[in-house]
Amino acid sequence: QFNGEDDVEFPQDPEREGYEFGGWFTDRDCTAGNEFESWDDVTATTMSVYAKWTPVEYTITYDVNGGTDVSPASVDVTYGNDIPAEPETSKTGYTFGGWTYTDAENTVYTGTTMPAYDLTATAQWTPNTYIITYNSDEGTWAETSSTDDLQKTYVYDAAVFVPTASDVTKTGYTFDKVTLADNSTVF
Repeated sequence: QFNGEDDVEFPQDPEREGYEFGGWFTDRDCTAGNEFESWDDVTATTMSVYAKWTPVEYTITYDVNGGTDVSPASVDVTYGNDIPAEPETSKTGYTFGGWTYTDAENTVYTGTTMPAYDLTATAQWTPNTYIITYNSDEGTWAETSSTDDLQKTYVYDAAVFVPTASDVTKTGYTFDKVTLADNSTVF
């Protein structure tokens, strides 16, 4: 029973994932000035009040994982909105494989809209593969017993084979050094 002087007993604030509760209102649009805060706001014996919900912004932080910096390094995205276009980054010797989104517990998120928590987007890289052709200048390779060119495949940043006198022989010659085809580097 209500005597017009009692304070209104509001229920506990409701919760809704990805939204912040903004109070009770007397109109569906939750217009400022139509807040329902006390018995003074009662206009009829039976009336409805409406919860105001505001979507929360969460942050996506970009971890370039050794790649070039991106700008901005993080973006705020409103819950439920599309995840924005991903920034571009690069890394010498690697091919960019996209971004992997994870939450604070490192659980992968594959959705296309912003969830109700922050995300870290980590750049994924695959090392480039290179083939080096070794020309023995008519010498014989110990590994193959052949004078044919020797080819070896490497991934970027891996140790490479540098031939020594025990790796290649040529009758009447002493092994001296290895040079690149453009004579720029001597090993």
